[in-house]
Amino acid sequence: MQFGVYGGDGGSPTDFYFGRDTPEWVLYTDGQLLFRKSDENGDWFAETTLTVSQMCSLLTRIQRTGLFEVQGDGSLDTADPIYQFDNTTQYSDGAPVYMIQVNGRLHKLLNIYLRYVPYLIPEAKATFNLFSRYTTPAKLIPYQAKYALLWIEQGQGNLAYATPAPTPQAWPADLPSLERLAENNIQTSSYVDESYELPVSQVLIKGEDVQPILSLFDNHLTGKLFDTDNGEHYVIARPLLPHESPGTLSSYPYESVEFDLPFKCSK
Repeated sequence: MQFGVYGGDGGSPTDFYFGRDTPEWVLYTDGQLLFRKSDENGDWFAETTLTVSQMCSLLTRIQRTGLFEVQGDGSLDTADPIYQFDNTTQYSDGAPVYMIQVNGRLHKLLNIYLRYVPYLIPEAKATFNLFSRYTTPAKLIPYQAKYALLWIEQGQGNLAYATPAPTPQAWPADLPSLERLAENNIQTSSYVDESYELPVSQVLIKGEDVQPILSLFDNHLTGKLFDTDNGEHYVIARPLLPHESPGTLSSYPYESVEFDLPFKCSK
């Protein structure tokens, strides 16, 4: 299951490296729970593990909101039965949507237009309140990703007009060079256009290099400037979440999925 904010007008390919359309939190069937956090240095992910009892307790709370009896899912926009509009409603378009997804034997996908939260029917509003206010009962630690993506761009990139001007760092000699990494360019769902102003490489990092590289960015989704023998390079590090791949980066779930959970909850 997951909760997050998706879509909206505007943006650029690098937005997805900075965490656009990643969930506010996501819970996997093995109990792994990830939260997206923010501070002055950008976004970052923290994780913990829920017990079966804790997952079952959360499922029970969700059932009590009435989510699985809600007619509609938000896809019909203003005509969808999850809303009750009145004469105070101010209609709009172009804003993002809150997305609530639950998979399993009980399953539901709910799309809530950000500006229409005040007009939700009681069951949908109770569900939104539960998901938007949910906090973990367990201690969080920094997320240990198995894979990461690097955005490697020649020049200063988004930092070209930063004030004060950034001071380039030296790329660690004990890691593969940026030039060597850039040779392994791949396409992602975030960026497939080769007409970018300056040469860009996207590189999938795995194995023992993942954590040392992410630590250069303090495990944040942020861009930094590095000096190399071939000049300055603007680099962004993006850990992949367990359900992501380069081809499904920040992808929106268009449906919920029905399947048997690998654990049982007592009635």
